[in-house]
Amino acid sequence: MNHRPVTSSTPRRRLATLAALLVALVPGLLLATALPASAHAALVSSDPADASSVETLPDEVTLEFNESIADPAYVVVTAPDGVRVNSGDAAVAGPQVTQALDAQGLALPAGTYTLAYRVVSADGHPISGEQTFEVETPTVADADADAADAAQTDETAEGAGNGDGGDALSTVLLVAGVVAVFGLGGALVLRARRGGSQ
Repeated sequence: MNHRPVTSSTPRRRLATLAALLVALVPGLLLATALPASAHAALVSSDPADASSVETLPDEVTLEFNESIADPAYVVVTAPDGVRVNSGDAAVAGPQVTQALDAQGLALPAGTYTLAYRVVSADGHPISGEQTFEVETPTVADADADAADAAQTDETAEGAGNGDGGDALSTVLLVAGVVAVFGLGGALVLRARRGGSQ
């Protein structure tokens, strides 16, 4: 009579329980791993948009993030010739950062403008990046600014001319004074000699 070995179902139950626990824990582990990465702010959109083209240099640029940004934020916009056109400090309103631009009366070329930013998310994590946009029409220099510069140059030249004239007059008067002194001295010496010879 053959006896079959008696097998226990306990190890199988343990393996099944362990497998069920692993299946239940995997989504939790994946979620816990993803949370820190998604906690940091990220740039959602910008105006002008990255790699977009605009007709003229805008008055401001705007960055939109997926969560609130701490104040202050830093935005620098540079023209193709290296001139910075950002004006004042960036304004922060929740997830939006706005930076005013000003050509400052300068003639700026058309071409690729670079926008660089550095902000801090609500959890204290710094975020920085860079993007570009094209300006199709160059900025013409402010005529008032040119006129003011020309007037200042004329005043400087006129002042320099007056100064030169004053120096020349002083020199002439000094020479005339010296000649007069020597002439008077010579006349006195000559008179003294004539008086002594009589």
